[in-house]
Amino acid sequence: MIDKVMFGGKDLKQIEQMAENEVTTVISFHIPFLLHLLDGVYEMKYNNRWIAFQLSRVNESPEYTRKFFGIETRFPRDAEIPKDRFGRLAHTHVTVYIPYRILDDKDTFVYECPECGIELTSSSTMCSLCGATFAEEKAKKPGHSIIKRSAIKLLNIFLEAYRFYSKEYHIEPIKNADIVSFECDYMSRGKHYSGYKYIIDTGSGGVKSGSAFILPNDIHDELRDFLKQDRPIEIHELLLCSSKNHLLTEEYPLVLIEAVSSLEIVISNFIRKESKSAGISLKAVKKFIHDVGVSGEVKVVLKLLTRGKAQLDDDIYKDCEGAITLRNKVIHAGFLKLDPTDIKRRFISIEKMLRYIQALLSEKTEHSI
Repeated sequence: MIDKVMFGGKDLKQIEQMAENEVTTVISFHIPFLLHLLDGVYEMKYNNRWIAFQLSRVNESPEYTRKFFGIETRFPRDAEIPKDRFGRLAHTHVTVYIPYRILDDKDTFVYECPECGIELTSSSTMCSLCGATFAEEKAKKPGHSIIKRSAIKLLNIFLEAYRFYSKEYHIEPIKNADIVSFECDYMSRGKHYSGYKYIIDTGSGGVKSGSAFILPNDIHDELRDFLKQDRPIEIHELLLCSSKNHLLTEEYPLVLIEAVSSLEIVISNFIRKESKSAGISLKAVKKFIHDVGVSGEVKVVLKLLTRGKAQLDDDIYKDCEGAITLRNKVIHAGFLKLDPTDIKRRFISIEKMLRYIQALLSEKTEHSI
């Protein structure tokens, strides 16, 4: 597996010795889709600094388009497919000019569970979500380039404005994995300095051989069996899958909204079943479920309903109740200043609670048969 391939330029030592505000960081890369703007420079004010984006259209060669159309087709000049997020006929090359120095640290690392891919702390040898155990080195991966992350953050602010004014709503934020290679050079007092050249920096765990991605036999068997049952994936599982995708794309408000929605569906189902067996009216149950969702008071409810059963840690209840409160602030107050580490921890707790309740529901179903 190749995680990162980077070459440092001969001028980096000089750049390191310059004052941060005397250097402009220049990052160049291709994005997957085409922006319908004239080639040129677009300036954006951000935190009282001017960021410049130089855009240029790139038309794909017939050799490149062959893989999409099956034959080497020659299209008219500047041809494109409307609302094409994948740049099959054309895309945009971007150069971002950031008016201060950004240096990369090749010795930074991230840690992910080798089994389920959830982010871990550096000292972990067991996944807190799926329970897998492993050597610390197995979970260790090179950290994403801070230079690329800085450029993506600024470009996505630009793209928010572009989508609003262009009404091209298919344009999505750029993710780490969208940019596999890029170049970073520097400018100071009119002079150009060579910096970094990243050949591979996928942001998604590196490059592996195709066979490494083939799913194991038991997953093949489970999928084949499910497809024969003529039933859909349950909505709470679809929401949880979508929330996990938002974790990867760093859209943390959506992580909260969909993960909490998934949890609330499962909690509501559990409360309904328990209430029905206790003879509580449907109207009273609906009001109770609504109040729990608004207040986030999950612990008291579940502890009462699960007396005599194995219990979750109080920290999981605290994380889930906090997630519900945060979700409500996001939806009703537009609160978007979310801490990624906090959201990732709460997500793990949400899935733990969801699986705990599912196990209780399954147990009750088995007993009722």
